[in-house]
Parts: sequence; C-alpha cells; structure tokens
Amino acid sequence: MEKKGILGFGCSFSWGEGLYYYSELPNLPFKEYHEFNFEDMTPEMIEFKNKHRYLNLVATELDIPYEYVFDHSNGGSTIGAFAAHNFEIMRKDYSKIKYIIWQTSGITREWSCYPVVFNLQAEFHHFKSPDDYWYYFEEEINRQLLFMKKRINEFEEAGCKVIIFNWNKEYTDNEYYKKHFSKYHLPLEFDGRTYDSFDKVIDEEKLGDKYTISGDFAHKNLQKNDTHFNLKGQRVLANNIIKRIKQLENE
Repeated sequence: MEKKGILGFGCSFSWGEGLYYYSELPNLPFKEYHEFNFEDMTPEMIEFKNKHRYLNLVATELDIPYEYVFDHSNGGSTIGAFAAHNFEIMRKDYSKIKYIIWQTSGITREWSCYPVVFNLQAEFHHFKSPDDYWYYFEEEINRQLLFMKKRINEFEEAGCKVIIFNWNKEYTDNEYYKKHFSKYHLPLEFDGRTYDSFDKVIDEEKLGDKYTISGDFAHKNLQKNDTHFNLKGQRVLANNIIKRIKQLENE
C-alpha cells in the first residue's frame, strides 16, 4: 500500500533559503547583507538545501513522501503560497496526503484591506495615522485567517490532518486564531522554552546567534541580517513537527 505523505505550504523559511551556504559547493552567493537572486542558484545548491530543510528531515525520519507547493520561488506569503498553486492543488489526490504543514509568512506581504494611493510607478500603502494602520493590519490578519480556516475545513473533509506554525506573533495574538486554530497550532520548543511564533526565537539574541544563518556568518562580515534558520534551526523545526505528528498518530 502506498504511504500517505505531507503537503507543505510556506515561504523562504520552508523553502530552505540559505542552507546551501553550508555546502562546499563553488560560487556560493554570499553577501555582506542578505539578498536573493534565483539566477545565483545551481541545481546542486537546490539539491543541498532541499535535503536539509525541515520538510525533508521530517519526511525522511518518518519514511513518508512530501511535496512543497512553492518550490518554483524562494519566498511567498500565507495565502499566496496556496493561491499560486490553487488549480494544481485542487487536482491532487488527497487520498495520498495525510498531513498538511502550513508555515504562515509575513502578514504585510499581501495587504488587501487597506486604502491605496496609485501612481504610474507603484502602489503605496496610505494610512492616516498609526491607529489607522493598526485597524487595517488587524483586518488583514482576520482576512488571512478566514481564508486559512476555509482551506483547513476542506483539508479535513478530505481526511488530512493540519499542523500550523507561525513566523509572526500577531497571528497567535489574534482572538479568531485563539478560538479556531488552537487545534492546529504548533508551539515551537527551542532549548527547553516554548514559543508561539519563531520571530520570538529569531529576536532573542542568544537563540538567534545559535539557530540563524547570520549567527554563523556575521563574524565574517557575511549574511549579517540573514535570519533564515541554519542547519540546527531546521533540525529543531523538524523535531517539533515530528513530535506533533506522532501525537496525532496516537489520537
């Protein structure tokens, strides 16, 4: 019988950005400050980072297949990671998928509930005051969570189990999230402490130095602001997810 697998959603943290820096491959695209250009990537770099990202670590340890839906791009947004592949996903045979792992991205990457000023060159987010900004910010969080909840319902109807972990703490602070997402929410344990979002891990100096790419290379004046997880950080993410999956298997 074919094993059921994992379908993953996320952004550059799930894609595995920067993990190729730990290879010994030629022409690694180090910079003083983090930037990304897909043209710098080689098939060997892609293969190396795919091997070491948390999704592959989870799938390998549990001996199940996985697919990450946003591999054509290094980044993405919470809804964008889903919407960009909507038609492809809808054609998938969900009988082959057991777990949905959804890493939420930066909230402001896909504003929709805001007033916009247009000119010929660009769009600008236009807010009258800090209160105005926070009003639309909360509205945007609610919009994204409502979208996610509808998709989660569809996944569950297809027999999939859902695991969600967050980059931004503002998701977990949201009342709708607290009410409707507690079943899916994955707290992240790093060094014996539990965090509701990994921005708190990155922002904590000791943990940031230990688990991010900048922590490994900034002393060489490289990747000074690169907060993507390093090999150890990806391993910790994988351990947290594996622990949750084993709990779900025993329910």
